[in-house]
Amino acid sequence: QSTWGDQAELHQRQDTTNMVWSFWSFVLFCCCVADLRFAHAELRLILEICRHGARSPLTFIHGDPNNVSTWVGGPGQLTAVGMRQHYLVGHELRRRLVLRSAFLGATYTPSQVWVRSTDFVRTIQSAQSQMFGLFPEGLSVGDSIPAAAGGPPLHVENQTEVVKALGNNAMPHKFQPVAIQTVDGNQEYLLRSYELCLRVRQLFQERIQSSEWKRVEEENREFLSQVARLASLESLSLVNVSVVSDPLVAELWEGRPLPHGFSKDTADRLSGLYDFVLSQLFHSKEAQRLSVSVFFTDLLHKMDAEIHGTSQLRFGLYSAHDSTLAAVLASLGVWDFKNPPFASTLFFELHKTDSGIEPVQYFVRVIFNDRPLQIAGCAVNCSYSQFSLLLRNLIVPDLSSACMPQGLPSVGTASGSSQSLFAQLSVFLLFLCVVLMTAMCSVHVYQRFIRPFWMTRKGGWRTMQFGVV
Repeated sequence: QSTWGDQAELHQRQDTTNMVWSFWSFVLFCCCVADLRFAHAELRLILEICRHGARSPLTFIHGDPNNVSTWVGGPGQLTAVGMRQHYLVGHELRRRLVLRSAFLGATYTPSQVWVRSTDFVRTIQSAQSQMFGLFPEGLSVGDSIPAAAGGPPLHVENQTEVVKALGNNAMPHKFQPVAIQTVDGNQEYLLRSYELCLRVRQLFQERIQSSEWKRVEEENREFLSQVARLASLESLSLVNVSVVSDPLVAELWEGRPLPHGFSKDTADRLSGLYDFVLSQLFHSKEAQRLSVSVFFTDLLHKMDAEIHGTSQLRFGLYSAHDSTLAAVLASLGVWDFKNPPFASTLFFELHKTDSGIEPVQYFVRVIFNDRPLQIAGCAVNCSYSQFSLLLRNLIVPDLSSACMPQGLPSVGTASGSSQSLFAQLSVFLLFLCVVLMTAMCSVHVYQRFIRPFWMTRKGGWRTMQFGVV
């Protein structure tokens, strides 16, 4: 028979148990509400920034059988492997965004799809390859159009045969051309600001003088000397390690044999050293902000336009480089300090939530090579208000001034005082050329017309000298 004390202890234990169950029930309820909110999320916009696909080397190793003549197009060109990589990316995007969810239409619509590339053949072709995977079928001309209609003003000798072979397709294999925008390299602040901003280069030079850089260089001095001998180079330093690592990486991606004396372990170690060099380029917060400011401005502009209902854009692609992705990842605090592989993709997804329980909200998911990222200071499903605040804090208001190297006169634009001086010198030389050409024309007119005219008149020179006609 239980005593009164035993019964009190039993009730106390039951109360404690009930409190624990109540707590976890509350937590479960909150999770269910959160899941319910995200379950009703609607994808509204996808912005992708990618690295181009596999390419031929930028430099070549002396004596390597894989010399420049063995690569179609020469140095730095997209290979068949690189084209296929981005075609497969586009093919998978079509499965996810067209066939499975109908987020995008089955055919290309310019108002819904926007593509931007740097002014390099490999990035433009990468964008083309991905778009061909995403939109493999283009327009049809219609059964009612006769073969002779729709031809160009230029005479086509076998137009009837060509049109007959096309059948109902506007292009062979229903190929769909997609507009790809680009700008000249010296204006590419959107995707290669790190190349044009002199302050970024100055910060990198400061890192070369750092104790960390000197330590890594000293630890690998003997290794770099051995590699230099294998590559028939006088020397190889840490700062230009890509001279050897780049061709080795390109050859491995293509499945080609490495040059004599080189192993995969050697190539991997050189790639690791290049990773370190790239990490030093974006080591400081200042360098990161200067490198991504224009890109994040454009990103937020497109997302704001979607939220405010002023844009029909559904999918945007930025075709760029490894350094571009490294700068973006570093600024978001999610970079692993490794060079992004060929055809790497970084997606920014804008979702809209309307659960009926809470007001309509937007959140952003960031996905790198199919792996969701939790950016610094935010959840994986990052509310747009937090996301935009984080990005706006990374945007430099006056990039032109901020890109000027410190300790130098503030002359010119973000492209540097050297370019400003060159522009001034060019104007002066142009003015000098105009003066010289004017003088030469005057001499020619004098010798050709004026002098013979006065020589034919008696005393012409004398009377002209005294102003008497």
